[in-house]
Amino acid sequence: MTYPGSSKQYISKKEQPGPLGFRNAYPEPAEQQMINLSLNTACTKHKQHHIANQIQQDREYRELWFPIKVKEIAAGLVGGLYEFMKLAHAERSTLVQGLLDRLAYVFPLNNSMQPSTWRSNEPYQHPAIIEVLKQAFFLQDSKSIGKRYEDNFQSTSPTDHRAQNSIKLLDYVETMTFLKIVVNLMEFCALCDPAKEIPMPMLTLAGVVIFAALKEWASGTRVNEDFAGIVMSEEYEKHISLCKGRIIGEDGSGRNKYHNMTTRLYREAKGQGTSTMSSELPEVDVDGMD
Repeated sequence: MTYPGSSKQYISKKEQPGPLGFRNAYPEPAEQQMINLSLNTACTKHKQHHIANQIQQDREYRELWFPIKVKEIAAGLVGGLYEFMKLAHAERSTLVQGLLDRLAYVFPLNNSMQPSTWRSNEPYQHPAIIEVLKQAFFLQDSKSIGKRYEDNFQSTSPTDHRAQNSIKLLDYVETMTFLKIVVNLMEFCALCDPAKEIPMPMLTLAGVVIFAALKEWASGTRVNEDFAGIVMSEEYEKHISLCKGRIIGEDGSGRNKYHNMTTRLYREAKGQGTSTMSSELPEVDVDGMD
């Protein structure tokens, strides 16, 4: 990768900021302009003039080429994972519209046919979210984003006011007993979990593409719709608000819970979740066999 105007000809992967999904799934105009310049520079260098022409002439291709690919993955999953394909036309429409209301589709349901039964203490734990993350970013392929940019996944576990106080207390070590020092260090370490998380833009992109895939079924029959940036960016902002406003909270009191949620998603999307299946062989009634 090269940056326009950079004195470097190439930028190693470790120095790159990571692909779409690590910082902002819907970049601001200034960021979008930099992306476009970088794409044009790469196309010129590698003599891919047909791609350069499409970038310049086709706005949707220029802005949405990656989200569209992720949306295609979601489109192939929602029918089965939300179980609406087995329903009659009218019932399917009612279910889908209920799922689209208030981001209900990001929650597991106690009753898969009743969106109002969403488990409010498990945001982003619906199997569809995990499966989209897995297939879009973590397939067992060396070229997948999750594999190529593994070092870009980080922890946002905070050093909240209690941890900060622990650090400050260490400045007064001469007035503290050894036991107090150890207790404060343990508290600090407990608050600073280095486990990797799914980045917020990546998580919210998964939510947006599921919304787009479900929206096509809102009438009960699938109607292909353009993946319009304006409509999807509004849904994207709803997810950002849910993560920052409702889960983390304005005072930051929910940041550790957000961290726990996104580290769990990272493990499950990467295939490191705890399996509930036994590795033992089943008991067989050989004597009762014919």
